[in-house]
Amino acid sequence: MKRRDALTILGGAAAWPFGAHAQQPERVRKIGWLSALDGNDPEVRAWARAFQEELQRRGWEEGRNIRIEYRSAASDLDRLHSNAAELVRMMPDVLFANATPALLALSRETRSVPIVFV
Repeated sequence: MKRRDALTILGGAAAWPFGAHAQQPERVRKIGWLSALDGNDPEVRAWARAFQEELQRRGWEEGRNIRIEYRSAASDLDRLHSNAAELVRMMPDVLFANATPALLALSRETRSVPIVFV
């Protein structure tokens, strides 16, 4: 075997794991969204729509590389806290709170999952 052929084979073998890794499907990220208001409220729906549009503009598409779990409490504090606990149990990559009560409920449930407050 010629030296050049041997180097080509070794180079291909060394690069093979990188090519195989690049072909792996992208991991779907999980986002937990908690609203203190009713999920059918026009303002909440507008927030959710704007949130999804901005994520999509940045390359994040629901069902392809992200999954968003929406929970709303309709101003019911008990429901807010149970929804916060449920979202944290889902082990999301990030949590999103659009109101102070939602932020406080999520903060009581986790110290390890990042929370974005808007």
